[in-house]
Amino acid sequence: MPQTPNSRPNIITRICLGLATLLLSLIKSHANDSDARPNILLVLADDLSPENLGIYDGSIATPHLDRLAQEGIYLQNAWATPMCGPTRVMVMTGSGAQRTGIWHNALKVRADGQNPVSFAQNHITLPRAMKDAGYATAIAGKPHLLGGAPNSPKVGFDEYCLHTLSTKKLPAGSHFDGKMETEYTLPGWQNPVTSRYWHPCIVENGKLLDTGDEDFGDEIFADFLLDFIEKSNRENRPAFAYFTMALPHTTAGADDETQAHRVPFPTTPSSGRPGKNYNGTWDEMVRYIDALMGKIRQQLEERSLIDNTIVVFTSDNGDQHTGAKMSATEQGARVPVIISGPREFIKPKGSSSALFSLADLLPTCVSWAAGEVPSTEIIDGISQADYFAYKSPAPRKILDSYCGTARMIRDQNWCLEAVDPLRDHPAGRLYRYNKDGTRTQLKPSEMTEASIIAKQYLERRLSELPYFDPSLPHIESALAAYSNAPHQHQLEFTNELSWYIKK
Repeated sequence: MPQTPNSRPNIITRICLGLATLLLSLIKSHANDSDARPNILLVLADDLSPENLGIYDGSIATPHLDRLAQEGIYLQNAWATPMCGPTRVMVMTGSGAQRTGIWHNALKVRADGQNPVSFAQNHITLPRAMKDAGYATAIAGKPHLLGGAPNSPKVGFDEYCLHTLSTKKLPAGSHFDGKMETEYTLPGWQNPVTSRYWHPCIVENGKLLDTGDEDFGDEIFADFLLDFIEKSNRENRPAFAYFTMALPHTTAGADDETQAHRVPFPTTPSSGRPGKNYNGTWDEMVRYIDALMGKIRQQLEERSLIDNTIVVFTSDNGDQHTGAKMSATEQGARVPVIISGPREFIKPKGSSSALFSLADLLPTCVSWAAGEVPSTEIIDGISQADYFAYKSPAPRKILDSYCGTARMIRDQNWCLEAVDPLRDHPAGRLYRYNKDGTRTQLKPSEMTEASIIAKQYLERRLSELPYFDPSLPHIESALAAYSNAPHQHQLEFTNELSWYIKK
């Protein structure tokens, strides 16, 4: 076809327009790559064992958590510690007490003599690692052991909405006129103890919230984090939201009536508003946790966030209701872990027997965020992001935990628990896992060559982890103080309820 005088400029124009379109497409694609990183909502219940949930063959119906588990993965062999404080530090730092010095709520001591409670000064924290990866970060719920002020640079939360346990810690000029759980002085608590459930005492980003009789703490915390995720995404920032539930922990006592014969469980919104901070039931609290998780999922759908949000549900220790909490046993350390999210990150698998430590949450979340994952020379956690995406086998071969001066350790076939040389229990107890998911204790007279080898292996691995050195005066002093603490770890789990692991 003959060329016209204007044909060449038209071709050049089209080429330029094409290059401009391609460039804009590349820029947009790069922005979308950043924006497409998943939001992460990490939910930590307060005292909940796996057998409390329907998906783990529990007796309480939990259809919403069951659905999350069936859509993603739920872990049968996940360990925290048997005590809330050490677990929460483990989640925040990706490290165990051998690094942080938080062995028990009443036993906090580091070999180097530094203050263990201010651990954000010595350890990277989960929110700070997520901020470094470009995430907006927020926490709502129970503020126990964060390593410092929540919005301080070392801790790393951009925003917070937290229960304030004592009126002595309210922002200057604030006055709380809500409910008190107790006016009495309790071991380890400051008095008076403010309500965390009905008419709660909550500080949001430095300001005391105006709450009333019909307000329930965990609802406020959930709404705050959902709003935070939505707002962050509008600003083209993926969000990391940490929900440290108050449920299902007991209250400190009755609020406005005599404490005599009062059950220290709150009622929940399921029973109507306003509720009471006493005379509720354990089953109702667990059912309401499930209902709240259902509400969270529904809100994520309605706000068009569900397709790009990973939800992790777990607990800080075995439940207080059966006595698993504070027992240096697998029942005390074993917790539910349910994870659901976009299939790019969480391939639906259902039940998994993979070993998982809550220390693994930090490196796994940072992996999902495409951030710089700390090495195992710095933390104890191992990223399991590739396993959850079906890109690699489960990476963890061994689990360890601790409570006070006692420790425990396991692999896929054997468990050694309640090892406590400082409490005259150096040998611990050895268990073998059976094919049906139960476990059998091997008494000294029943030991075989295989069980002897297994015990020696677990003992060797446990000996590789730093323990107390009583020759150091400050450690000796801390251990002496712990021996007089009102709440100490137990070496046995004595509840008569049957306990098993679903295969």
